[in-house]
Amino acid sequence: MTHETLRLEAASPVRLHVPPQAIVSITTTLLVCISVVLFMMDSTSDQVGTMLSTQNAASLKLWSNLEYYEHHTPVDASLPPGLMEDVVEFSRTTANIIKTAHRLTFDHLFAPSASWEKAKQYIKPVGVNQVAFTHLTVDPDLKDTEIVSEGMYQIRLYQAIREYAQDSAAIDKSYVAAVSTYILPCLYALLGAFLYTCRSRAHRKNGDQIEGHGSRYAMAFILGATISVFSSLIPKDMLLSPLAIAFLAGYSIDAFTSRLDALVEKMKHSPQS
Repeated sequence: MTHETLRLEAASPVRLHVPPQAIVSITTTLLVCISVVLFMMDSTSDQVGTMLSTQNAASLKLWSNLEYYEHHTPVDASLPPGLMEDVVEFSRTTANIIKTAHRLTFDHLFAPSASWEKAKQYIKPVGVNQVAFTHLTVDPDLKDTEIVSEGMYQIRLYQAIREYAQDSAAIDKSYVAAVSTYILPCLYALLGAFLYTCRSRAHRKNGDQIEGHGSRYAMAFILGATISVFSSLIPKDMLLSPLAIAFLAGYSIDAFTSRLDALVEKMKHSPQS
């Protein structure tokens, strides 16, 4: 081996060979992970929205019952049937809302339920009464004379939790919509291109490497980005979703580009008005 050969080998760039199966596996795993996270974020937001709608009706009913009891207290000061149960059940539902709303943030998506000590750090009082919240559930030793103040406290606590939960759910919905609209179509188009390449290699058995299809993957990514940008123009009643269209377009990129070339040629030769 001559000195010149050694010099050329030292000057040549070192290429890291990544197996095609590894690239496909990494892309597919990434797509699955993103889809799982988006599903959990979207389902948690929907769950919080349903719980808030139910609790809104319950808070109005509880407030009306407390107001009536406060101004029409019986002579023996006995509680109306079911009032204590309503306050306790209302506080339990509020606690469940806190546990669910805690998972609206990405870093808490897979975390267990938050304790009250952690939850009250981001739950701020709303309205005129800015008294800090000290407890979450109803004290079992609550006296009948304290039922009105405790019920109003639970309503104020729920209002503060509702503000936090609604803001967090709206942000989660925005994240899900943005990723689903602008990122997932590109990944699904790449996945379709990967499937076509793997199918072609399996049929030809000629050992084509994934690097030889770089232009196909680039076109698939561009096509996926195009579908994401113009997804709002796709009819809502269309049989296929934008993600399915992106996957099919990535798989049949040759057919799509040939149709696009034919359309351009037709526009070139169209008679000028």
